[in-house]
Order: sequence, then structure tokens, then C-alpha cells
Amino acid sequence: MSRRLRTVLVGLGRMGFTYADDPLSRRHYRDASHAEVLARHQAFVWEAAVDTDAVRLDQARARWGFAHGATSMAELYSFYQPEVLVLATPPQAYASAVAACPGLKAVLCEKPLGTTLAEAIAFLDLCNRRSILVQVNFWRRCDQLYRRLAAGELAALVGRPQVINGIYGNGLLNNGSHLVDFCRMLFGEIAGVRVLGPALHAGMPPGAGDFDAASALQFANGATAILQPVDYRYYREVGLDVWGERGRLEVLNEGLVNRLSQRAPHRALSRACEVAADAPQMLPPTVGEALYAVYDNLAAALEGRSELWSPGASALQTAVAIDAIQRAVKAGDGCVQAIKANLSAR
Repeated sequence: MSRRLRTVLVGLGRMGFTYADDPLSRRHYRDASHAEVLARHQAFVWEAAVDTDAVRLDQARARWGFAHGATSMAELYSFYQPEVLVLATPPQAYASAVAACPGLKAVLCEKPLGTTLAEAIAFLDLCNRRSILVQVNFWRRCDQLYRRLAAGELAALVGRPQVINGIYGNGLLNNGSHLVDFCRMLFGEIAGVRVLGPALHAGMPPGAGDFDAASALQFANGATAILQPVDYRYYREVGLDVWGERGRLEVLNEGLVNRLSQRAPHRALSRACEVAADAPQMLPPTVGEALYAVYDNLAAALEGRSELWSPGASALQTAVAIDAIQRAVKAGDGCVQAIKANLSAR
């Protein structure tokens, strides 16, 4: 990139900043927070941050050395105009942050796009009208291993999926949206959903209006994924278990463990096969590099060298599926909600 783009990080919470201080995260992730990427990425010059907590703002400024700090977007925009916004705040603030900044070229935002589908659509409409690129941090779409799986390696390893089971927790809009989007990435677009149980509010408190619910995703190609929530007070997971025609792939520990068990002759029955669960092949994880790759891809898209890998248009289809689950929960009868929105983007 010929010139580094003026960039502001909005929100200095866990994903924005403090995950960088977790010693366990540092073992597995080269970059566990947006601050770590922005501090060294050559396409973006991190010149300012916004956070309502003035003490945390001062701490981050002392550590990372960005030039400007502000406790509100209005304060920032009075003296500084960025070209890129990194939004690591609740989604209610997204539209106002963009609306007040005339020179924006791109937004990199956390999930979800909105607390409601209408809020997500309004935010993307605002960005589209101003030709602002929107990259959503569904980081699995930028992970090297998962991009290979989506491009055909999954089918080559295990064949056509027969059974797909997913585990998530801490809110369908929050961590659950990562799992729904990952399923779309691997198995195609969702034609409908069915709710399998009531709304749950156990465990770590999710954001406003969020909840957990067991549900089935029905894909346009005929496959079905069953998603089940777990209580994060016991353990956390965003995982996937795929049984294909030729083997089984388990994505565990939020992508740090990827275990392939292949089909083999059945050990206890003639003329039958089994999954050799006691002889797995471990696929090396690449999740530690994924957040940096999100930024790399955004930089390439801004230069016209690549399409966005996790664009707002695709993330909106994940929001459509989650909205269908929410409507089915409210209906209270576990009914199927067909998804009628445009599901062409991936």
C-alpha cells in the first residue's frame, strides 16, 4: 500500500485491547486483540482511540503510543478525521460512529452487525450509500485452514457431510453468530431453521436481547446442522463436529484443536466400517494468525487486489438466519422459519 491509512480503534475492551494482556492467549495467538494488529500492521497507521473509560484510554495510550485519545466520537471528530474505523463496541454505536465521519473508506467491525436485523440492515445501508467497505470480524473466514476446508478440502477429507453438530455459548448474537457463520462458510447457504428448545439465559450474561437456543440449520444443499448451547460457567467452546461419508472432522477448543478421524474397517464386525477415533490425525491450527489476516484482506480490498473475505453483505445473511431463530423462539412452537432474504453472498 502506497500510503498507510489513518485508523481509529473504537472500544478498548477485551477484543479491542485487554486480551493482549492474557498470558494464555499470547501462547496461542500472535494477535489476540485489535490493538496488537494495529500496533504493527503496515497498511494502517493507528493514530487514535476512543473509549468512554478515560483511565483505560490513558493506559492504552501509554502502552501503545497512539497520538490521540477521546472519550466520545464527537470529541474525536472535532480534531481528527480517520479513514478506517475499527469498531470493537456494542453494535448500537456503529451507525452513529460512521454517520459523523465524512472521510471514511472502510470499517472493520465486531459481530453482530446489530442487536436486531433492522439495525444491521440500516448500518449496512448507510455504509453502502457512502461506498464504505465493511469487513466483519468473523475471523474464521480469514483463517488459512478453514479457507482451505471451505474451498474443497473438507469434502476431500471426509466426503459429503452426513451429521453436523455444533456447540456454542454466551449468546446466539455473540459467540453463536461465529458458529452460524462458520457453518455457512463450510456448508453453504441456510434455507430455513427449526428451534429445538426454549430460550436459555444461563451462564455468562450475553448482550442486550441475546440468548441461547438449541436449533437446526437447514442448508439449501439438503444438509442439516444441529447447534446446541453450553453454559460458559463450566467451559467455553465454539466447536463443530462433522461426520462425513469417509471420516470425521472435529473442530475443538475454538479452533486450536482440529482432529481428523478417517474411516477404517470395523474392528468388531466383518464387512463393516467405523471411524477410527483412536487414531486421529491432527490438522495444525492457524487461528493464531487469523486476526492479522482479517486486516491483510481489508488492506488488499482497499487497494483493489482482493474481494473482502468477510464482507458486511455476507455477515447480513448470518444475521438473517439468527433473526429467523429468534422469531421461531418467540413463536413458541418450534416452527420452521423459511429464510426468504437474498442468500447469495458468502
